Amino acid sequence: MVGGDTGQVMEATMLDEEDAREEETAEYLVMRVNEMRAYYRRAPVVFSPTLACAARSWAKTTWRLRYCGHVDMKTGQQFWQRVNICGGRLTRGYELVSCEVPSIEMALADWLNEPSSRKILLSPFIQRIGIGWAGSDKNSSRKYYTLVADGD
Repeated sequence: MVGGDTGQVMEATMLDEEDAREEETAEYLVMRVNEMRAYYRRAPVVFSPTLACAARSWAKTTWRLRYCGHVDMKTGQQFWQRVNICGGRLTRGYELVSCEVPSIEMALADWLNEPSSRKILLSPFIQRIGIGWAGSDKNSSRKYYTLVADGD
């Protein structure tokens, strides 16, 4: 095998592993959110690849910039514009961010303990969610999570 081919195989393997971790994270989050919603007699939500695209994009940006917020300070771009770029259109949309946390469990705990985020997660209007995260596995305490939610 030529050196370049080996690098491509290693890169493809790393991407496959990252995709698998993102899928596990998304499944976990949808399951936990739906458990909570069932307790409060709310309809379940489903995973949205389009919302996940927007969430992933923002999580990677915030991690790279070490910024925890909703609006891109350089371009003024907001989350609904990121959803549009990913091919979606929001009816009722929300974005939650959790920065510099070690795990999705901690991000979810942050959202559940913050009244306005909890209200969003329990909103009867929410039908779809997407999750994105970024951060180094070597420094696991510095992950950035974004959740985008939408509904009719």
